[in-house]
Amino acid sequence: MGVTATLSNSKAQHLADDLFYADEKEYIRRVFILVAEQAESDLETLYDVVTDNAIVADDAQRIERIDALKAEMEARYIFTRSFADESLGLIAARKREQSEIKASRQLYNLNTAP
Repeated sequence: MGVTATLSNSKAQHLADDLFYADEKEYIRRVFILVAEQAESDLETLYDVVTDNAIVADDAQRIERIDALKAEMEARYIFTRSFADESLGLIAARKREQSEIKASRQLYNLNTAP
């Protein structure tokens, strides 16, 4: 299974939640798919760099390219963690809000939805 499919499957349960609006779900899905595609491309490039027959380069050039790929991957990882944490934080905030609304309705004996 490719990186894109794995990432998409792991985030699917959060996007299925009704705590996101449709446009938010689509945006989050697009961001994670783009990040996964970029990561997959980085891995393919890394494979090409370390495989002798794929590109013509001396060891110093290969190490330089590997270092650049590492920096790109680390930056993408930091972005992805931050984006995921913010998304999960939004879910938690909306769950708290729903819980508070439910508690208020029970407190004031309001059984109808707005």
